[in-house]
Amino acid sequence: MWLILFSVVVGAIMIAARMKELKDIKESLKEVMANKKFEKYDYSKWVKLIYCLMIIFGIASAIYGVVVKELDTSAIGIIIALMFVSELLLVPYRYVLYYNDTQFISNGKLVRYKSIKGFEEMKFFKFGFVRARSFNDELYPLSKKAYEIVKEKKDKKAK
Repeated sequence: MWLILFSVVVGAIMIAARMKELKDIKESLKEVMANKKFEKYDYSKWVKLIYCLMIIFGIASAIYGVVVKELDTSAIGIIIALMFVSELLLVPYRYVLYYNDTQFISNGKLVRYKSIKGFEEMKFFKFGFVRARSFNDELYPLSKKAYEIVKEKKDKKAK
């Protein structure tokens, strides 16, 4: 039974950490977007779907573990469900591109097109995301469509 309690405590800690991160991202977005016009491209739909499926899988595993009296399975199911709930809180902010003609916002950070050194495909998730690399070596994950928007704006700005 202590394993179940431990799983719930770890899950609650993960959710609390994501809530703090969510608060920081919201404040950062509010500050960065003050008095500036941005267009919005939301590419979070598929990520939300995958995370919701994982939450359902976690809950089903927890219930299955209770039914067959395997508390390890229940504990793992609880951890999976709570972990993906915590990640789901940030999806509307992590997988949205705000952009205008001179800059874009990624994860609450303002990035100027002229500060982008290049782009690279993500090795573990090639079909879905591209990373924009800045001159100070920060990485900003973008969906293929968001990458096209940023690349087009960057190329237009370079001319």
